[in-house]
Amino acid sequence: AGLAVHLTDKLTLAVSAIDIGSVKWDRDVENYLSSGTFTFDGLEFDNIFNRDSLNFQDAVDTLEQLFEFSERTEAYTTPLPTRVFAGATYQLNEKWQFGAVFQAESFRSLSFSGVALSARWNPIPWLGVGASWASRYNRSDQIGIQLLASLGPVRIYLTTDNAGALWSPGLRSASNARFGANLRF
Repeated sequence: AGLAVHLTDKLTLAVSAIDIGSVKWDRDVENYLSSGTFTFDGLEFDNIFNRDSLNFQDAVDTLEQLFEFSERTEAYTTPLPTRVFAGATYQLNEKWQFGAVFQAESFRSLSFSGVALSARWNPIPWLGVGASWASRYNRSDQIGIQLLASLGPVRIYLTTDNAGALWSPGLRSASNARFGANLRF
């Protein structure tokens, strides 16, 4: 659920909350339970290159004997990672837009927060390029880039939250990229 309010022609405030609550699993539920301590010695790969094929059936049979699963059909609930966003966008003029967003996430007993700042430049009315800086998960080095094209009612976008991973993937532990389109009426 979310709400955006245009306070002035230039300033918009927005707030949203997603993944609130939990999911209750109560139909066609199958629970598998195994208790105890087990040691699995692994698979032997001696002479693996001298064989015509590999047979994992012995390993599967051994694992099934070790774990001795029992089956139940009890309903259960899974909590969702509740996320709340609050942001503001300021349209300086026809070519420049600036924004800020705050995110808070809570899952079980853990809480995370983050903040991001962004700027977008529209050199021509149907094309926008942008950049963002974000600090989240104890990292403040996330620089994102965006490309946005509006072709009539169709808006196409390409965005990444950690552009450094594009040119040096080994130095970045995580990056997200999105490509998509939407319709504007």
